[in-house]
Amino acid sequence: TLRNNENFTAHSFTCFNEQFYVSSNAGILYSSIDNPALADFSSWTLDNTLLDYDILCPFNHDLYAGKRGKDTLYYFHNNQWQKEERFAVTDLRYLKSTNDELLIGGWGYVDIINNQGNTIFYHYWDTPYSWADARDAQSDATTCWVADKNNGLIQISRTDWYSNTITGNGPRRNDAFPHRRNRPSR
Repeated sequence: TLRNNENFTAHSFTCFNEQFYVSSNAGILYSSIDNPALADFSSWTLDNTLLDYDILCPFNHDLYAGKRGKDTLYYFHNNQWQKEERFAVTDLRYLKSTNDELLIGGWGYVDIINNQGNTIFYHYWDTPYSWADARDAQSDATTCWVADKNNGLIQISRTDWYSNTITGNGPRRNDAFPHRRNRPSR
């Protein structure tokens, strides 16, 4: 991303309150969705309060910003960034907003917060296979699915906290699939 002849590394993009937001190494850029020059980042406003924050997530009338691997979460409320003190965040990996819930994930845990700011589900998994290395998660009313780099797909029941690690029994070497050869054209 280029703005006023300065390169920016864009990390995350979201839409919140009729504005587009891009988190970057130099701060958070934002612009109205009605901006006729959206492709020209010099027309965007730069808020350099939070440098190099790489996760943006709208939730419950606020915009949340986090930094992967860090223990701090901020939210944008009444036109200012405020430190989120209600949620315990460690080694943040991802934020998701779904079903009126905020899903906060770390290396080996998932924490789901409701609109009132209360934790309604928390699960930490310890696996016999390898260190937890969660990369992303999705959740609905009954199940939380976590993509873990080292352990595969982790299925967590939100009703009884049972978890199941699902790993593929796929090819164990690179040449398991034949190479497609180019056929002569007719």
